Amino acid sequence: MSGYKRMRRQHQKQLIALENKLKAEMDEHRLKLQKEVETHANNSSIELEKLAKKQVAVMEKEAKAAAADEKRFQQQILAQQKKDLATFLESQKKQYKLCKEKIKEEMNEDHSTPKKEKQERISKHKENLQHTQAEEEAQLLSQQRLYYDKNCRSFKRKTMIKRHEMEQQNIREVLNKTDHEHRVQLLVANPPQAAPKCWAESSSSGQMLQLFCSWPGGYPHPTLHWREEGQDLENSSWVISSTSSSDTHVETLNSSHLAHRKVFTCVGSHVVKQEQPACTVEIKLPSLESEPPQTCFVGDNVTLTCRVTESTPAARLSWLRDISQPQQEIQPGGRFLIAQEGNVSRLTIQNCSQATDGGCYVCKAQNPVGLRELFVCLTVKQPVNIVGVVGAVVVLSLLTVLTVTGVVLYYNPLLCLRGAAFRNADSGDVLVLVDSEDDEEGKGSEEALSSCTEHEAVALVSGSRAQAAHLNHLPEGDDDELHSGVSAQDVREETRGS
Repeated sequence: MSGYKRMRRQHQKQLIALENKLKAEMDEHRLKLQKEVETHANNSSIELEKLAKKQVAVMEKEAKAAAADEKRFQQQILAQQKKDLATFLESQKKQYKLCKEKIKEEMNEDHSTPKKEKQERISKHKENLQHTQAEEEAQLLSQQRLYYDKNCRSFKRKTMIKRHEMEQQNIREVLNKTDHEHRVQLLVANPPQAAPKCWAESSSSGQMLQLFCSWPGGYPHPTLHWREEGQDLENSSWVISSTSSSDTHVETLNSSHLAHRKVFTCVGSHVVKQEQPACTVEIKLPSLESEPPQTCFVGDNVTLTCRVTESTPAARLSWLRDISQPQQEIQPGGRFLIAQEGNVSRLTIQNCSQATDGGCYVCKAQNPVGLRELFVCLTVKQPVNIVGVVGAVVVLSLLTVLTVTGVVLYYNPLLCLRGAAFRNADSGDVLVLVDSEDDEEGKGSEEALSSCTEHEAVALVSGSRAQAAHLNHLPEGDDDELHSGVSAQDVREETRGS
């Protein structure tokens, strides 16, 4: 028991000695650090004083140089303006002399004006000329003053900007000397707030598919990976390349394994987020539609339209002349203009030709999933002569009217006789000549009405007008009154009386 106490006491003594030693070393180290800090502070203050003196000297030197430059600049402007003013005054003097001599010559030539009036006119011209020259001189001085002020302000502005830049540089130097505090940046892990975003694009060559997945806004950066039918794509054989940059992950796939409506899923994970949000991309073959077949007249312009209704990723549109040579794509230039706005492509053909432009064109839409083609047909026609067509229609209409009229008159001639009898109902002296085919004058009046023979009557009214009517196939039994309004008995009596 005594040995234990002795060992414990010895241990306590060693601990006390060690504590005293460490305390002494700590005090010594504190003193050393304080001396170093004081030395460093003194050195820093000395350097700052030197830097301040140096900066003041540089600023004073720059200020003196700027003042000298400004004074020299002002003197140059004033000297140039003084020279311009002297030249201007000299030209005014010459102009004044010329005008004065001209006025005197004019006055000397005018002998009718009294001398006193001439002197008054001369003095008036002089006053006007002097007044005009004084105004011009004042205007020149005003312009020179404005020019002087403007250029002086511009020079001072440049000088002040230069002085400001120097002061900023001096302040930066002072801050670099005095900034000895350690800056600690506290970074807190936080997940992105929004959900991941996915989209698909075609590569620059158009033969490969690029899948993009972005999930920004978190620290540290999240982990993103693509899946297809539950399997990661990174270890798949049809992945050409895989790249990641901060918050975006890109997978480049070979197009040989792609199919219509195949779905790819991007899954994101973060160190402080338990759930794994995802987004999907469904790739699709292009689907096309166009307008009805177009018609173009020779020499006109026509536009063929092709529209992509759906495509993931976006399809590249191109035009082919026909299916016989699909590798020959129509390039814009010459008579062909191709304009694409979003998912709509328009092919404009200028100056249509019936020999070369008629037929069907192929609109081709292609993306890494596949391609679709659509035929757009164009008919080229010769322009129609509208005037000739209208003339032909008018002529045919006239011929039809004349033909119908002739047929009606041929089968129903009483229409003309009715009109003639109505017009001659109130006439005066009428002479009727009847020529019968039986050559019997007195017997044939009633027999002619019953036997439906043909008669020809010619009536002369008042000796000035003649009318003729042909009667064909008179009906039997109509003895009382003809359709024309003239009875056969009246005609016979008038014939016998004559």
